[in-house]
Amino acid sequence: MRSLSDVLGPSWIKLTIALFSAGLLSMAGFYLYFNGSCWSSPGDDCTGYSPTQVFFAYLFSWPVFLIQKVSTGSAYSSNYDRAVFHEFGWLALWAYYYTIVSFVMYFRTAKRHSAH
Repeated sequence: MRSLSDVLGPSWIKLTIALFSAGLLSMAGFYLYFNGSCWSSPGDDCTGYSPTQVFFAYLFSWPVFLIQKVSTGSAYSSNYDRAVFHEFGWLALWAYYYTIVSFVMYFRTAKRHSAH
């Protein structure tokens, strides 16, 4: 069994995939959030509200929503620029996706080695 530092150890492929995923999937998360949430109030009483879209938005971009909640007291906002750029949201997103990519690559490698 490999240690956690071995699993999370940097490699160019992990860094690249995590950076690409953080950019693409977080933008998809923001799109889903803005498209599936209510603009007039933080509630869910509008015709455009979609719990599925909001769920996937939180799944794809939860570090930024968490930073927004901690820094302003509310996750509801129509502008996440402060959370993304000034509160190191992009770094949090990259770390989130780097961790996911590292574990996926570890389990794929472990599965491949156990098959032999």
